[in-house]
Amino acid sequence: MKKILLLAFGLILSQSNAQTLLEEGFEGATFPPTGWTTFIGTNGLGTSQNWKLETQFVNSGTKAAYVQYQNVTGGLAEDWMVTSQIDLATASQAELSFFTRKLNANQTSNKSTYYIKVSTTSQTDRSTFTDAQVWTEEQLTAVYNVYEKKIVDLSAFAGQKVYIAFVMTNDNGNSWFVDDVKLSGQSSETPAATLPYQYGFEAEDGWKTENLGSGNTWTVEETNSFYAASEGTKNARYRFSSSNAANSWYVSRGILLTKDLPITIKFDYRTGGFNGIEKLKVAIGKNKNAANLTNIIWDNNGQSNITNTAWETGIIEFTPTEDGVHYLGFNAYSDANQMYVFIDNVRVDEAMLAVNQTKKENLSIYPNPVKDVLNLKNDSEISKISVYSLDGKLIRDKKVNSKETTINLSGISSGSYIGIIESANGNKQTVKLIKK
Repeated sequence: MKKILLLAFGLILSQSNAQTLLEEGFEGATFPPTGWTTFIGTNGLGTSQNWKLETQFVNSGTKAAYVQYQNVTGGLAEDWMVTSQIDLATASQAELSFFTRKLNANQTSNKSTYYIKVSTTSQTDRSTFTDAQVWTEEQLTAVYNVYEKKIVDLSAFAGQKVYIAFVMTNDNGNSWFVDDVKLSGQSSETPAATLPYQYGFEAEDGWKTENLGSGNTWTVEETNSFYAASEGTKNARYRFSSSNAANSWYVSRGILLTKDLPITIKFDYRTGGFNGIEKLKVAIGKNKNAANLTNIIWDNNGQSNITNTAWETGIIEFTPTEDGVHYLGFNAYSDANQMYVFIDNVRVDEAMLAVNQTKKENLSIYPNPVKDVLNLKNDSEISKISVYSLDGKLIRDKKVNSKETTINLSGISSGSYIGIIESANGNKQTVKLIKK
């Protein structure tokens, strides 16, 4: 029976789809952090104080961000600290968290006010920012000299690029400490699959359609008396346009591949008959946008037009030149007024080992789940360890020259990761890692 496989060493990946978009503890050598900025309000008041590094009162590490109160005349001092641009394009339920405290007990007068503001257009144009959260001195923390965690819901900005500002206004009011800033959210991008991977359009799995022409768009169709699926009850279909040529793409979810490790891609395809002459090609790349899928790895029109009305299997042998997440794109580009083209039962797996290739080795990894240090032991000498997030970003790597080694994973967020272990003999093994 057709099914979606998300297997890594026989285990189904069942991880949270959380992602960390920003993490700043102000421990760097420069302030503000790279890409951030600080400035005062448009009234020009409060030039003697600005956001700066604090080393005495911190939540963790040795540094925090701090702005001191000011005694001004004719209005309020206004001090801004603004992050670099953060892309929430693939994030939903975005949430800002940070730790904060004050310098003094709550003032009886001349109180400070604390803001989190967000702009989607500018880092420095104050007029473009809107209030996401406002606190009085009493609301900011229960105890003035104890750090307290604050959480701000930014899900209203999902899908946009944002700048986040920490703003304090006062006239001889209180001060503000900020530390351990983090922006996280649930990724709207389906996590990358590991090999073997199989998909037959039976359920949603993070694939997307994209039409770069003026013809029709791929759809998922139920089996009927004329067009049965290759397996299961559904398949993908491009239906002809009587007046416009096709340029419609169906792009897979991300699939984590290993550099120089050959894979075999198989898929079933057919036409709808009635003398239609169809054209179909397959591309692969590291960007899910169809316009960037320029590496064509199968093109049936380059061999012959598709005319088969019975299911046939396309087979592609491919060797990635880079580690990381890749996307498959199926492009219907038939002429106008043809018929249907169908695809189904897409399978991706490691290619069969050649006679002169070494088989899988006995690799031991512990503890897993891991809190800090991961231990590795292999039959042959390990040459490199790479740790990737599920969206394909390289998190840690280490060059090794030993059968036994360790890699320190402290400081990275809890969740699931993919480890790629390379041996000196050229073998590569992929494992699922869970960080506590």
